[in-house]
Amino acid sequence: MRTATRLVRTTLTRARFEATLMLDPVRNLVDRARHPDVAYRRLDVQRINRLAPVPRRAAVAGAIRESLAESDNLDYFRNLSWYNWCHRHLPRGVPALDDLYPPNVAALDFLAHHITDPQREVLLDFPCGIGALLVYARDLGFTRIYGYDNWKYLTRTTAERFLQRFDLGPSVLVARQELESLPVTILTCIGFPLAMLVESSAVWATPSVRYLLADRNGRPAALPGFRRAIEYPGLLTVFERTA
Repeated sequence: MRTATRLVRTTLTRARFEATLMLDPVRNLVDRARHPDVAYRRLDVQRINRLAPVPRRAAVAGAIRESLAESDNLDYFRNLSWYNWCHRHLPRGVPALDDLYPPNVAALDFLAHHITDPQREVLLDFPCGIGALLVYARDLGFTRIYGYDNWKYLTRTTAERFLQRFDLGPSVLVARQELESLPVTILTCIGFPLAMLVESSAVWATPSVRYLLADRNGRPAALPGFRRAIEYPGLLTVFERTA
């Protein structure tokens, strides 16, 4: 009886937790019924841990800590574990470490599963922060990778210092005036509301952009010229260009 009661309490707690994180199963079912053309995907735990093994992720997290300067917003990075634990849900078996926001883990899953020739792609991470996603994208075979940030939480020098540890030069960090001239084919927008990106920059409307990978939190329900193609519930929305 106690076991059953405990199970009910755990289920209810988890249901409230997931509802808070936009993982409400009822909401997902309604969305799938209304938009049958949207594919719902689950993270492939084995693939993620194979592509980004824990020792590699721990090394990246360590490099982030060691690259930060006193002038950076240290509280922002020290709270990454809290963000990973309470703001997004990862399936059991995928650790929430201090290197990536969970939506970025879903972005890696998408890139590994759907992009067959990464060397032909031009990937832009907006905003890129310290540049961890660029490191993993390079690990996946992407050679034309770029990051943009307004350097609100850290300095560009810090990002350059971090990227140098992984043999990525400062040229991967682009200035605002360079954005619209980049032949971007894949645009990622993680940890930043897509609606704000749309308002602040026209890079998303560049005709070469085929995929836009957006943080599930803060993304609009629709995007002109794109269709909502894939959902990683509570994590990531993949928009694919239609025109």
